[in-house]
Amino acid sequence: MSQITTDLEQSKRLLEAGLNPESADFFWVERKRIGNSAGDSSDPEPILNWIRPYDGGLMKGTRRCGSISYNYIPAWSLSKLVDICDGALLRSECNSEEWIESLVGAICFLIDYGDIDSKYLVNHETDQ
Repeated sequence: MSQITTDLEQSKRLLEAGLNPESADFFWVERKRIGNSAGDSSDPEPILNWIRPYDGGLMKGTRRCGSISYNYIPAWSLSKLVDICDGALLRSECNSEEWIESLVGAICFLIDYGDIDSKYLVNHETDQ
């Protein structure tokens, strides 16, 4: 199956670089079982991950339901990554997985050098 969005690792890299989670058009739901045994403080392994379109609702942080926690992680589609780069990249022939990885790296690079439109960044302040 083709990759349609950033994977969990790529999403986390973009967030660490400073991309605004509100600019995402999808989000990952990471489901984990918690409280496996008394005194177990290790981070539980995910038991299920899935992707959903972002419809503008709340998708931040972690929610808990009984012994299951749900962590919401923003994800970006290939078309959204291209929009964010705003033509800063040359076209090449790649499959979607290569494009997404290339764009994630490019966006992190462009953020470091201040070449990304501030509306996509965490510290973006809207004009009121």
